[in-house]
Amino acid sequence: MDSLDQNLNLSKKELVVTQEARYNFGIAGKWAKFLAIVGFISSGFVVLAGLIMMGTAVSVSFAPAQFFLMGLVYLVMGGILIIPALYLLRYANAIAQGLQSDNQTEFDSAIQNLKSLFKFAGIYTIVLIGIYILVILIAFVAAASGSRF
Repeated sequence: MDSLDQNLNLSKKELVVTQEARYNFGIAGKWAKFLAIVGFISSGFVVLAGLIMMGTAVSVSFAPAQFFLMGLVYLVMGGILIIPALYLLRYANAIAQGLQSDNQTEFDSAIQNLKSLFKFAGIYTIVLIGIYILVILIAFVAAASGSRF
């Protein structure tokens, strides 16, 4: 019975956030806020570049469809880049509030946003790897068939 009682007591223990962990979470939150701001600015530049390309497509006499399509791709990529920046900003704000006020709900929200960031990054990475594989396969098929791009 001693072993059973010991296992029950272990499962009832709560996680303790030590001073060192609090310090590290605080520093991570500050860096997360910095990276979120840089992410929003970068996303804005990508969207601006897309709009410029789409506007240029109207005035160029060569390959206007390609300019418009690339502008559209930039707009989509700029929109996608906002998502991780948003998760980072939410994490940064919630971790700062949670640590400052010892608010468990804010702390849990911060960790949830961090989880969502990593989940997004994982899915994004899988999609990009799939796109890379598809492009490589298309290139091999085109090369094998003797077509020119």
